Amino acid sequence: MSLLKSLFNVKQYQSIQVPGSHNILCSRYSIICMLVVMLLGLPACGEKEVTRELEIESQISGISTSRWNNISKKYIFFGHQSVGRNILEGIAGVQKEHSGINLRVEELKDKAPSGPALWHSRVGKNTQPSTKINEFERVLSEYGASFDYAGLKFCYVDVNQDTDVKALFNEYQLSVERLKKKFPHIKIIHFTVPLEATSWDIISKVKSVVKTIIGKPDANYRRYEYNQLVRGAYEKNEPFFDLAHIESTFPDGRRSTRTKDGVHYETLVPAYTNDGGHLNELAQKIVAESLLMFMLDMGD
Repeated sequence: MSLLKSLFNVKQYQSIQVPGSHNILCSRYSIICMLVVMLLGLPACGEKEVTRELEIESQISGISTSRWNNISKKYIFFGHQSVGRNILEGIAGVQKEHSGINLRVEELKDKAPSGPALWHSRVGKNTQPSTKINEFERVLSEYGASFDYAGLKFCYVDVNQDTDVKALFNEYQLSVERLKKKFPHIKIIHFTVPLEATSWDIISKVKSVVKTIIGKPDANYRRYEYNQLVRGAYEKNEPFFDLAHIESTFPDGRRSTRTKDGVHYETLVPAYTNDGGHLNELAQKIVAESLLMFMLDMGD
């Protein structure tokens, strides 16, 4: 009981408004008991999920050297921040396991790309997605003549419960259209926004329940709304990498979701993170292999 009391100040939740009725005054201990009961009903992220790493079969076993050679001849730009770094770490790990993957991965600095590679750089500032859009467009405006493909991946912190997702998506689309007109040879890769886990540890479970009690929206729901706009616009007719779908899918195919107003929206599989948002070694491998398979299809 003392552990839960130390996680948050329960005094501010002593008065609960029930729709259509008066406030109900509850003792702090009653509310804690309510939270405990609700927590017991949440799915656990125990050892069984973590140990499924041993059951994962590589997606890229048996890929011919000629197919890897095809993609290794492409100039690709990847704009990202910390989750993007996680993915690149995953690619490096996969390359150690599969020597036939001769894809060159290089950081793009203050000069034009020298040779085909997966060129990447950190763009913009986290929590400020407009800065990422602007810098992605600036980089391509300077070096776009060299690239065959280019993609911007937001981080989960760029979309929260207060984000105007329609405005953000409109800003992204306008930037993409400007780049297409300036560099018609570049194929833009569209990414869905990554997610957070809602029950990766006891603290996050408590916070999730509190948000439900006070009616505060889940940031993952806003990410779902944004991702649905990306899917609707690009999934069927342009290069599209559904990172959110991969992050919310267990190794055995089950999905990690929550429900709001009858809508099932995605959350990060708890076993894929050590801090609630960044990808651990297991998730890095899963996402990296999926991205490499996606890139192979681009090279064919």
